[in-house]
Amino acid sequence: MVQQQIGDLDRQARDNLSLHDLINLRFGVRTRDSDTRAPANLTTTAAQIVPNDSSRVGLIIVNLGSTNIFYRWGNAPTSASGIFLAANGGKDAWSYFDDFHIIGKELFGIAASGTPEIYVMETLIEPPGS
Repeated sequence: MVQQQIGDLDRQARDNLSLHDLINLRFGVRTRDSDTRAPANLTTTAAQIVPNDSSRVGLIIVNLGSTNIFYRWGNAPTSASGIFLAANGGKDAWSYFDDFHIIGKELFGIAASGTPEIYVMETLIEPPGS
């Protein structure tokens, strides 16, 4: 699908856009957000953060805990093989137009210690008929 540009809209339409409208225009499809599929806390045992999902077009993960975490696409991470995400607000974000197919892959995470809380927000393509 071709992404509609905001500049293509008349002034009245632009003035009445909501955040959701802007996100839909950016991705070129109807989307919905989901922050309920991920675990609230990671532990020192690797766990799935989000499953494989070909309808995912955006993903944000924030480390709200006071210890570092590590994540990895497709396989369980360790502190030696994972991608570092700093404690106290470390954040990473991905979108299909920057990160291509990896955005739909399964993501795993592990805590360096303790049980740090994480926040995960997915942007998913809205199923037809919704």
